[in-house]
Amino acid sequence: MPDHIGVNILFLRLHGGLTLRALATAARMPVSTLSAVEHGTRRGAGLTLATACRLATALGVSLDRLVRRKESGDTHA
Repeated sequence: MPDHIGVNILFLRLHGGLTLRALATAARMPVSTLSAVEHGTRRGAGLTLATACRLATALGVSLDRLVRRKESGDTHA
């Protein structure tokens, strides 16, 4: 099961209409790594700060939004 960062990335990617390959390319990371984070075979918390920043930028969100845990009442990741 993906950690909250992987869930957030998947939600934001799909919400933004991005393909896995498009996001991986924009964040300058391997598609396989991004897929593993989204699906929980690699922990999102294990990403480097630089990679997390590139993902946040590519998704058009703050780093805080990317790594935030879902709070009670949130309707999205």
